[in-house]
Amino acid sequence: MIINEFKDIVLDVKMNDSVTLPIRDGESYKSSAWLAVGNIRFIFNEDDLLTFRQRQRLIDDYYASAAIADSLEPVMRSMDFKRKEFYPEHFIRIEEIGKMEQLIRNRNFDQALSLDRYDPKGLSSKCYYLLRFTRSSAMTFESALDTIPVINSRLSEDSLIIEYLDVIKRYIRWSFLINERNSGIYREFLDRFYEMNAFDDDERILIKLIGKVYPIINPDSIFRETLVKLKKTYQKEAEELTERSLYAEAIGLLDHLRRLEDKYIFLKDTLAGQGAREKAAYGIYSSYIGVAENSIGIGKSNIAKWYLDKAYEYALSNPDLITTDSIYRNTLFKYQISALDRCDELKAKGDFDAAINCYSELAQSVDSATGSSLLKELDLRISMAREGVFHSLISEAKKYISTEKADSTMIAFDQAISLKGQIINPTNLSVYIDSLKPVTQQYRYEYLIKEIERAEKTREFTSAYNAFNQAKRIASATCLRTTLSSAT
Repeated sequence: MIINEFKDIVLDVKMNDSVTLPIRDGESYKSSAWLAVGNIRFIFNEDDLLTFRQRQRLIDDYYASAAIADSLEPVMRSMDFKRKEFYPEHFIRIEEIGKMEQLIRNRNFDQALSLDRYDPKGLSSKCYYLLRFTRSSAMTFESALDTIPVINSRLSEDSLIIEYLDVIKRYIRWSFLINERNSGIYREFLDRFYEMNAFDDDERILIKLIGKVYPIINPDSIFRETLVKLKKTYQKEAEELTERSLYAEAIGLLDHLRRLEDKYIFLKDTLAGQGAREKAAYGIYSSYIGVAENSIGIGKSNIAKWYLDKAYEYALSNPDLITTDSIYRNTLFKYQISALDRCDELKAKGDFDAAINCYSELAQSVDSATGSSLLKELDLRISMAREGVFHSLISEAKKYISTEKADSTMIAFDQAISLKGQIINPTNLSVYIDSLKPVTQQYRYEYLIKEIERAEKTREFTSAYNAFNQAKRIASATCLRTTLSSAT
């Protein structure tokens, strides 16, 4: 078997660049050939990275669009425009298909992704079928309404509203499954639903359809009543979702209702709508906190912190909906106590560096305004852990002295001195520094003498002069065996 292996490749890629790797053909060796590529790094500047991410999003949208087209195809094939009793349902479906077709077409996949060269999901032909269907169905539907005197709808008005909302709820669910790292087309469908038209004028066609279903009554008044019923159904469905703890879907439905209210101002009912949104939003908020609390109970502090952060971010982005933070603060306090115990365990085991990191991370979760006493306690415990590191460094320095490792001794000693300055009330530690200072200063002096000699040989006179002055200060401050005169 021939294996073509490439490792540690660095590629500086620009737009429209291609990369070719030489491969030995297995046929030439009477065996199969494999290509193995590992640890590839791509280097981008900011513009290139932006282009890459845009391209990545476009590819994600490509696959999402292909899946949507596949799901809509059986719906399109099942629509029979000869059956007039289905026209109210057909209107709902044409709206969905027509608006989604616009979103897909606006992405211009054919040109942007060169689908004429590579189209693994066959999206180009699917888009053509979608476009052809939406235009012909809209024309057929509207022209038929001009000739039909009365439509006896197969479904009641309430059932049609439920079916209409089922479409919306389906896209809400899909928008949660397909997040921002995959595709945003479902979310865009929801956000722009009431801005787009599947017909030339959706409202005009709907009023005309209502006139055929209710030929005796003024269609404009029926249209207004239908919108009021639709709003009440939105709210009822959201309440049922909330009761089933499907808070995110409830919020999604209520947000979609708000877009309907933005289009038809007379529907706005601030107090009722705000109350339902607050209830659903609080459900999401309390769910995050509930998971955090359970994680604390089983010792999963990292998971607890992640969900507490999610709850905090959600409350921060929805200040009008989350009006109290008492359950967050209670759970945060439990997390802090649990995390403090975990940090103490690390310190007790002698893992001082890990303990310092643990205390420091915990301090970041403490509100400086309300948790000043806890922050002081954390500062004290960090200082105690640093003292443990200090003693470890002193022990290391002593070990290096015993084996006459001058460089390692000076490094450990200097680190100990630096750390001593970060410890609260470090006076009792000076004796350890003083006990090692004669040996380390002798090592440092000898190192400087060698540095002076090296610098003189390479004619680095400034470096030599600086090293000389430093060695002179050490010699004058301590009783050392000096060789300064010979070195100079």
